[in-house]
Amino acid sequence: MNLLFLSVTSTLLCVAIAFIFKYLSLLRWISGHAYVLSKRRESFSILELLDLFKNVKPFPISCQKGWKIDSYAHGHRIWFNFLTFPHNLNAPSIKVYAAFDRVKSSSQGFLQVLKDIGQSCEWKPGVISTSHIHTQALAKSSKPHRGIPSMAVQVDCVKEEMLNTGESRFGLQSFDSWYTENVVSTVSVESKRFWHREDNGVCWLLQMNEPLQTCEFYLIQPVQEIDHCLVSIVTWSRKTTRSSVNKASILLSSLEEYIALRRLKKTPLINITLPQDLSDSDIESTDSSPENESMKNSDSPGVFLHDSHTSSSIKAAACTDILKYSSILKYRSKSAHFSPLHTPNTESESSSDGHSAEQQPGALKKALQRSVSEGSALKGSQLLADDVEDVGLESKEHIYTEPPSDNVSEADLKLARYRTVSNQCAAEIMAEALRASNIDLELSPDQQAAASGGWQFSAFDKNIVVLKKLPRNSSRVQSYIGKGFVLAPPRTVWDAVRNPRTRFTYDDTLKKVDIIETLDNAMKIVYFYHESLHFLTKESCDMCILHGERQEGDKFILTYFSLEHDKCPSFPNVTRAKVLQSGWIIEPAKQDNQVYSIVTYIMQVDFGDSTDGSENLPFQEMISSAPLSIADLQQYLKPAVQMLRRKSLT
Repeated sequence: MNLLFLSVTSTLLCVAIAFIFKYLSLLRWISGHAYVLSKRRESFSILELLDLFKNVKPFPISCQKGWKIDSYAHGHRIWFNFLTFPHNLNAPSIKVYAAFDRVKSSSQGFLQVLKDIGQSCEWKPGVISTSHIHTQALAKSSKPHRGIPSMAVQVDCVKEEMLNTGESRFGLQSFDSWYTENVVSTVSVESKRFWHREDNGVCWLLQMNEPLQTCEFYLIQPVQEIDHCLVSIVTWSRKTTRSSVNKASILLSSLEEYIALRRLKKTPLINITLPQDLSDSDIESTDSSPENESMKNSDSPGVFLHDSHTSSSIKAAACTDILKYSSILKYRSKSAHFSPLHTPNTESESSSDGHSAEQQPGALKKALQRSVSEGSALKGSQLLADDVEDVGLESKEHIYTEPPSDNVSEADLKLARYRTVSNQCAAEIMAEALRASNIDLELSPDQQAAASGGWQFSAFDKNIVVLKKLPRNSSRVQSYIGKGFVLAPPRTVWDAVRNPRTRFTYDDTLKKVDIIETLDNAMKIVYFYHESLHFLTKESCDMCILHGERQEGDKFILTYFSLEHDKCPSFPNVTRAKVLQSGWIIEPAKQDNQVYSIVTYIMQVDFGDSTDGSENLPFQEMISSAPLSIADLQQYLKPAVQMLRRKSLT
């Protein structure tokens, strides 16, 4: 009886154990540890790993996805997880390690760094040189694989010459001290790479060495902040060592440092000053030529390290950009000649600019004041008191407030009110442009703002000088100025800018334009609707503005100013922007007996508070790129310039 009981018990126990090993492939998190009971595979292909990441979807890296923290190294948490291969009856699993962090770079720019093997030597630890190789195996691997969609995934094969950190192949070399100190041992590693940019902006790159069974998977995801992305790196190696565990964190830290430091503007090292009491005997030289002997006998031992001509040329090259920006900002059509690379005399230019800065504002405001008093504008100015609260104080001082007569129609009063607003807006943007031209680019940003009414140098892009105005008293107004040359006559530029419907050609965010009302030949009420794609979310705003045209001597002035109109109602989920004194100033510029244009574009817009609770103001990316519309306008006017040249030849 006992024998029968023991036999039955042993049989049941064997059946239970066989059942566990056959049908249970993973026992999760027993006492905080993971045990994988599955058949082990010795090797995998890059397509199988790509299929694994596609179907398992282990992102984001968090406890909710089964990730656990292994350790902390190089400023990052190192996570681990067991990923089970799909489409396989044996269900093999691998243990992978990962690290992630936010990087100050766009997702597309970060992917470009990974793709460019020429940059691998600068950020990837252990890599000495890289090169592209093409093999037959690469062509076969590009065929569609089960579970992988047939999309336009980029494929290549690279060879990396890396430091050999393993044991030496020849045992005697380890005992040779000379060999250890003077010889760098390297090994060539060939890897296949797949990468792609998905429709939603997410980028990824998979690099694998199939003979060594190691892989790196990079996932780059856009985030809400401008020019930032979330980078997750997953690594796997068949042989688990401490270096393979830390590899994801090492790669991420190295990439972060490279991205942060590669664009720094560094001051060049021109000279090294030697100590004054350095004697000739302290300087060792292996060259006994007569030139070196004469240099050694020189009274100043450090003089041969300093070349005055080289130093002056380097300093001149360093100042070229500042002089170029200043020549654009301080251009005066009546006293200067157009030259994109003009480097004026600083002393004479500053004196002339200082003279104009003292005299021109008063003369300009006086001229504009006389223009306001023309015709029926005098009679309707009293109605302007509530409509120009946002106009600057300097402009308010010149508003004429004579009470209207009884014989003035309502239409004349309305037209007078709009004309006054347009004139005041023209005066204000001319004053802002004059204040901005007083910037000395060699000063610090705070000193620039103090000397120019808050304006600071922001960027120089596409030959356009971009200035930004610092907000005051928690103001939400975003103010930008762009100034640059357009190789077209002022009349041609003016005809393109004054037509609201041609704004599509130099403003990519503009989606709709409606001319609500034409007041006269120089004033319109125009509705603009803009859309901006901000990290996979589309934001929209609109504005109803008074579109005013004016000519002052040889200058053309186009003004924008927000107003309310019955035919421009607000729409839900659309931000109504408030445009303050903004517009275009077009002046003639002469060179080689030809007349071109210098264009100033001023935008001052209040989009309200941020809706997402972030510190960034809404539509900041869209409004900051508005000054570059001058470059797009230049591109649009190229056919017009060619047509004018043909007419001049005939």
